[in-house]
Amino acid sequence: MRPLSSAQEGFSLIELLIALTLGAVVLLSVERLLPQIWLQAAALEQRQLARAEGHRLLLQLEKAIRRAGFCNGDNCKGVAMEIKDGGKCLLLRWDDNANGQWEGIAHPQSDYFGYRHCDNLLESARGVGNCQLGHWSRLNQPSQVQIIDFSVQQVGARVEVVLTIKAGKYTLRRKHIVNRENS
Repeated sequence: MRPLSSAQEGFSLIELLIALTLGAVVLLSVERLLPQIWLQAAALEQRQLARAEGHRLLLQLEKAIRRAGFCNGDNCKGVAMEIKDGGKCLLLRWDDNANGQWEGIAHPQSDYFGYRHCDNLLESARGVGNCQLGHWSRLNQPSQVQIIDFSVQQVGARVEVVLTIKAGKYTLRRKHIVNRENS
């Protein structure tokens, strides 16, 4: 082994203490910023979830509204669209199997469809003639996204759908206008 020369010296104790102190200050600063960054990331995730879920639900409702009234023949009798419960329930009818008639409520392939707002959920059902009875299925997961408000209003051939969605602390209100195609 070679002996150390006077030009080959390590850090002094003072230099080492200064470096450790600066490192500790940087780590404490990062420690204070990290929870804020996590909160901002969680808020951004909630905002994105609300927007994506609102977009999905509005597209599903638009598709149903555009289909309402379709009949591949002349035997479709009744009203194609009804707005009930002050706009909180939407009942639609269309010839889903294109056989030229609207199958009744009790039929296994009923052409009667419904959408309603109930307990922070948007629900849908097939084979319903009113907003209270029937086997309703939820369209959103309330543990992730709550539907605070749902309303439907018809103005001429247009239908205005409004959804208010909450994900975490973020609330989003979306208005969507659909032109009816089969009035």
